[in-house]
Amino acid sequence: MLLPASLALAIFSSVDVIIAALGLIFLVVMLVSHANNHNVLRQSLDLEHDNISLIADLKDLNGTLESKILDRTRALKEIAHNDLLTNLPNRRGLMEWAKALLKDHSNLAVAVMFLDLDRFKQINDALGHDIGDRVLVNVSGQINKQLPPGAILARWGGDEFVVAMPLTAAEPNIVQYLCDRIIGAVNHPFVLNGETIRLGVSIGLAFYPDDDKSFTDVIHAADLAVTEVKRTERGRALAYSETYAEVQRRRYDLSRSLAQAIGTDELTLVYQPIVSAVTGRVVAHEALARWNHPSLGAISPEEFIKLAEDTDKIVALGEWALYQACKDATGWGKDGAQIKVAVNASIKQLVHSQFDLKVVQILNQTGLSPARLEIEVTESLFDDEHLEQVLRCVKNLRELGVEVHIDDFGTGYSSLSRLHKFPVTAIKVDRHFINDIDADGRVIVESAVMIARRFGFEVIAEGVETIEQAQILYELGVDKFQGYYFARPQAEASHHSFAPLWVSETAIAQAM
Repeated sequence: MLLPASLALAIFSSVDVIIAALGLIFLVVMLVSHANNHNVLRQSLDLEHDNISLIADLKDLNGTLESKILDRTRALKEIAHNDLLTNLPNRRGLMEWAKALLKDHSNLAVAVMFLDLDRFKQINDALGHDIGDRVLVNVSGQINKQLPPGAILARWGGDEFVVAMPLTAAEPNIVQYLCDRIIGAVNHPFVLNGETIRLGVSIGLAFYPDDDKSFTDVIHAADLAVTEVKRTERGRALAYSETYAEVQRRRYDLSRSLAQAIGTDELTLVYQPIVSAVTGRVVAHEALARWNHPSLGAISPEEFIKLAEDTDKIVALGEWALYQACKDATGWGKDGAQIKVAVNASIKQLVHSQFDLKVVQILNQTGLSPARLEIEVTESLFDDEHLEQVLRCVKNLRELGVEVHIDDFGTGYSSLSRLHKFPVTAIKVDRHFINDIDADGRVIVESAVMIARRFGFEVIAEGVETIEQAQILYELGVDKFQGYYFARPQAEASHHSFAPLWVSETAIAQAM
């Protein structure tokens, strides 16, 4: 618009008019420019205000985020150092405690107690993991109540706990005292969800820095000690010894070797005769496993059978022994055609492997008559755990025609009501009572005979080594004998009879 107007003024107007018009145009331009500048300034001021507000908001947001991050970090650290179930320190929490404690007191004596609950797995399996968790919470609370100030209880994992306690020279007996208190607290039954819970605890002891300069290794030493407790006699406290590491290494090596030996010629069976107390005739042979290790030589049955029990290899070992014994018995010829074979079975076999069905399978495979098979089980079959399952298995075996004997009678606890409930056919009195037959052992044998007569069982005496023992046992009413007086276990079962020198001729004639 300005250009056409300027051309018109230049052509048709005077100089004064042109100057006035130009001034007016300049004024308009300046006013428009001022208005634009004012808008720009206002927008700039608004933008600066917005920036200030945004910065404030960002600072607030950053502070909130930083606070949340710190809270989350603390929470994660707490989770990392504490057990979520019991709210006790976990492994990492225990090690942090030890690190802080020993940072400025590296020579401070610390007692470490490694606790392993007894029978917790059975409770967990029988009542469920929810109840098992509540048991752990309850027990950890009871243990914590026993601890003096300054001691710490940590959950190591599963049903294992660790107590660590700084010591002074004035506290030489406090460790054993504390162990006794913990054992007493854990042994005390309690009711949970209508169930009476009975636990035990085994404790391994080790001391920093006496047993090792590393706190981690001291805990490992206490762990080795508790393993030795559970291997030998549960429910007590035992201090670490360097020999335990050697024992555990041997057990580890033997466990691996045993798994490979089952089913090979490293394992064999030997047979010890069981003799009629009246006639001296062999009525059965007990099959006993032997292990000839390729590099270590003969491994004692006490060692490798216990190892098999502890490492759950007993099921495979037991099935091998049962099959081999039945197979051998079918080859005893005419003289041994009526002689029975007795095979030991672990309670774990009866519980975990459908044992009665396995017996049927092996009898079918070998062709042995069920009437010639005797299964020997220890008194542990009367335990509360899996009682109904074991009872059902024993009843099934008896219906097959297989005899069931209670081995090592007198060494455990046999409830008479449960003894009456189980359809066993014989009880075997443990050899320790036979060795002590002239003293307290006589009472046990008399009681066993009385119980057997009451329930219709036979009584077998193990470990008979002298004719004098045989005479006393016969007079007490024992039905069968087994022991070195007659024969040691041998590779080939021998069926020849023994002259019953412990029996009067009149009694023999009546028995015939």
